[in-house]
Amino acid sequence: MLHLHEISQLARRGCSLTIADTEEIERRLHEARVDLDPRFTDGFLLAEWEAVVDYWGIREWEAHRDAVRVGRGSPLSPRQRRQLWDVFTRVREDLVRSGFATWGDVCDRLRQGIGDEGVRPFRHVIVDEAQDLGPRELRLIASLAAPGPRALFFAGDIGQWIYRWPFSWISAGVDVRGRAQRLRVNYRTSAAIRRFSDALLPAKLAEVDGEEETRQTISILRGPEPEITRASPLMTR
Repeated sequence: MLHLHEISQLARRGCSLTIADTEEIERRLHEARVDLDPRFTDGFLLAEWEAVVDYWGIREWEAHRDAVRVGRGSPLSPRQRRQLWDVFTRVREDLVRSGFATWGDVCDRLRQGIGDEGVRPFRHVIVDEAQDLGPRELRLIASLAAPGPRALFFAGDIGQWIYRWPFSWISAGVDVRGRAQRLRVNYRTSAAIRRFSDALLPAKLAEVDGEEETRQTISILRGPEPEITRASPLMTR
């Protein structure tokens, strides 16, 4: 099994890099904004970087100009995109100059290295919690195994998709249409907990590629009904 820290170690072969954390990116975005319209807050810049620019690994103006900003709210005019792109370009150049990279950059470096070597390291790859993958991670996963029957196996639940922005897997080079199966039997969660959890979600969940998922799971375990308890907020320093 290939773990994420192993992927990071592989990507460091022959190069020296440091992963830029959120605070590092925030600082560089703030420094790069110069005379940017103040209506674009630092928080907006960070969200746009994380959800669009770095999420997709965008490095060219044309790609940023045409990028689909799913879940990003109000649309941006071409002029606004151009202004933002100038900021993101400064940040990207500054990161490279300083020897920093993002996690997405690590994924791209390893994928490019695999392509340069011309040898896929695995015959089969199994991915759990696939709903948490971003496009650059998905492209890396797809590059790990040579094309063939059942080379890639993904298990995930879009109902738990809370950490990433939705995107089309097809646009990232992976097409599972017509080859996916819905698992209907839950062996871990009691029926009471499952019913309670399902009530927090819509009756149907739609993926960006158009497939719908309905919450029709059967639980084989029985247990007490969940209780909702009000608790005091944690005190932090």
